[in-house]
Amino acid sequence: FFFKQKTAYEISACLVGSEMCIRDRFESYGHKNSILEFDYYNEEGTGLGPTLEFYTLVAQELRNPEKGLWRSGNDESLFPAPLKPEIIHQDKSRGITRKNSQARAELNKTYQIFKMMGTLVARSIIDERVMDFPLNPVFWDLVLRKPVSLKDIAKVDEGIAKTLGELQEIVNKKKEIENDKAMSKEDKRIAMNKILYKDARLEDLSLTFTFPGYEDIETIPNGLNEIVDLSNVEKYVQSVFNY
Repeated sequence: FFFKQKTAYEISACLVGSEMCIRDRFESYGHKNSILEFDYYNEEGTGLGPTLEFYTLVAQELRNPEKGLWRSGNDESLFPAPLKPEIIHQDKSRGITRKNSQARAELNKTYQIFKMMGTLVARSIIDERVMDFPLNPVFWDLVLRKPVSLKDIAKVDEGIAKTLGELQEIVNKKKEIENDKAMSKEDKRIAMNKILYKDARLEDLSLTFTFPGYEDIETIPNGLNEIVDLSNVEKYVQSVFNY
């Protein structure tokens, strides 16, 4: 049998009311066989019509660029924008480390929105509701914990994928030279000096361990102060990929 429970929420605040509704629905009745349906005050419609309207309204709000939840990519598919790590302030004179409360609150808010989003998408699949929410295939792979590679980044951002691919070629050349037993140390040193990126040495590019397109987001601790060169370029590629 199917369980039916009607609860009223104010959704003029959109995501706030939607999050409360979905959270309470699954905390209280998630164990019962049920279908999630919506209707609106002062409107005669009930059932599928208002329910699909609810999914549409929430999807539009979640896709709103002003929310900053998604990065711009190759198409209209959705892939999460990189989150700025919690800012750590250190008072060396007192030996105190404290987390920035505002940054922490913003991160927690984003986590809660994605949690609500995942619940809603799952519910729409279970109830066979159509939701205009084109998630990027790579995001789906990550959600399903499937392995992804550097090649998959092209499905999210072709520019970053191209740059990382070129840097990975430098990593491969470096390893070839290091593993060439026929070369002397001096020959290896000379060969290493000839490895360039677009006719320039890596350290001359002023490239740091920050996420491409988001220069305030460090991919490693203190990454803004670490210059990418031939000795750590592999570390850089991996840090961007992992981020």
